[in-house]
Amino acid sequence: MKIREMILIIAAVLMTSVPVIAGPYPQHGVTPDVAKYWASEVIGYNNYLLPQNILGPVDGQWAVGNPAEGWITVRFDKPITNGPGYDFAVWENGFKTFYGIYAELGYVDVSSDGQNWVTFPSVYLDAQSGTPYVDPTNVYNLAGNYEANYIPIDKREGTPFDLDDILNTDAVINGLVDPNNIVYVRLRDILGAGEGGSNYDYATYFGYPEDHLIYDGPSYHGGADWDAIGVINAVPIPAAVWLLGSGLLGLVGIRRKIR
Repeated sequence: MKIREMILIIAAVLMTSVPVIAGPYPQHGVTPDVAKYWASEVIGYNNYLLPQNILGPVDGQWAVGNPAEGWITVRFDKPITNGPGYDFAVWENGFKTFYGIYAELGYVDVSSDGQNWVTFPSVYLDAQSGTPYVDPTNVYNLAGNYEANYIPIDKREGTPFDLDDILNTDAVINGLVDPNNIVYVRLRDILGAGEGGSNYDYATYFGYPEDHLIYDGPSYHGGADWDAIGVINAVPIPAAVWLLGSGLLGLVGIRRKIR
């Protein structure tokens, strides 16, 4: 085999292989100032009180989860796109303690049409597995692992998500979910001590075994309380639209000068 052919084969394998994002993960999340806009409509929920509190910016008003495996789905007026870095973030009300972040965690699903969904692959490597206190650097792609309560609103940390992490999932590969046109986000509570439901991470995507039992609070089985979902990378206005707008403004200016 020629060297050139071998190089091409190796490059192809690397491009199609599953990425391995090893821990530790970021110590801090993102603050509300990174968001360009927020979720605009609740289109469905189960086991939630005050679901409308998830809409709009971070304000310390929460959609309150009951101690059951609930879920809440929101829609965005403008789609989320897969841009550089993080694309959107989720704010819960975890708070810092001597033992770590007292967290109520949730899976995050995204959809382009509200019918076909893909779940963000996640990692839960906390050494204190068996308690509701987490070290944020051991948690990846599970919403709610950062400090977002009992501190000023502008400093509250949301869990950021990068749509690059779903590019190798079946739903995206088969064209069922478009990572450049995400219109719906669904948050699903994780029952935190193994009381039924989906309590394991999706770590195989990142090269870890998918056998890490997820724990969260309160009393290990409380529902997550969601404050907001903010969009960091939005679908840009096409260049043609910008040109059309600029042209119309120019015509208006010329017309005014003639008058």
